[in-house]
Amino acid sequence: MSSKSKVLITTDDYAFVIFDLETNTITYKKEKIGELDCPHLIGHGLEGEGRSTFRPFGIAVDEHIYIASNDKLGKFNHDYEFQSLIDVPMSLNTHQILKDGNMVYACNTSVNNIGIYDLNTGINKFLDLNTFTIVDSFEQPEHVDTHDLNHVNSLFDDGDKVWFCLHNGGKKTSQHGYFDKKTYEVKIVVEAGLCAHNIIIEDNDFYTLSTRTGEFVHVDLQTNQHDRYKIVDDGIFMRGLDRWQDKFIIGGSVNFKASDSKSSCLLILDLKTKQLQTFVLDGIKFINDLKVI
Repeated sequence: MSSKSKVLITTDDYAFVIFDLETNTITYKKEKIGELDCPHLIGHGLEGEGRSTFRPFGIAVDEHIYIASNDKLGKFNHDYEFQSLIDVPMSLNTHQILKDGNMVYACNTSVNNIGIYDLNTGINKFLDLNTFTIVDSFEQPEHVDTHDLNHVNSLFDDGDKVWFCLHNGGKKTSQHGYFDKKTYEVKIVVEAGLCAHNIIIEDNDFYTLSTRTGEFVHVDLQTNQHDRYKIVDDGIFMRGLDRWQDKFIIGGSVNFKASDSKSSCLLILDLKTKQLQTFVLDGIKFINDLKVI
């Protein structure tokens, strides 16, 4: 059982905030920093169209903390002090990231690929999610939605594989699969959720969030049995998922299309007892991603 008890939450309102799972309170707020802002992207479908040029999203953690914000990747120490930017080619509206040793993987959502960056050699590759082939470069879009066909938004490190989620924008059921870290061979394994976010895999148990339907979804990868648990109504937009002890930590942003609320919330789900706790995060409108650290 993990001794970690803090959740790092990325949000448009701050660079990140820290929520303590022992006291159920926000204990730290990192104010917006210019290094993660991308004003050069104004006019590409960001400001005024629902997404900010300052949009801290993906999180990765090792001896440092890494935060992706559009085409910027920032490095912080564990005292939450900004250290530097990491020079890798990303684009608009970057979503989740992973770091595995010298390798960084990123959901380049607006250009329909997963970035594969070797920080030691400086070699960058991209898994094109139209063709499931490796390409050496990509075209920057004129608008955030121009090339975003399947809205790849989530990554999960499964040892020799990286799992990903194709959200599919509600056009069809979300698709989840993986690519081999060495061969880049792709396999789609699960179709589950509508406008899904996030992946957790434990042995043969697969978990995701069906954001459009407000459901937490479990799939047995051996039997393909799907179990769905309705946990939120239309007023909450689920995005962000991690494990803490025997519970699931879920981000609940305000769904402005269906709610007048001004604050998001953190949901703590005990799947064994079916108990759900909700903690309001005053002054936080969006939860982009979260990670127990």
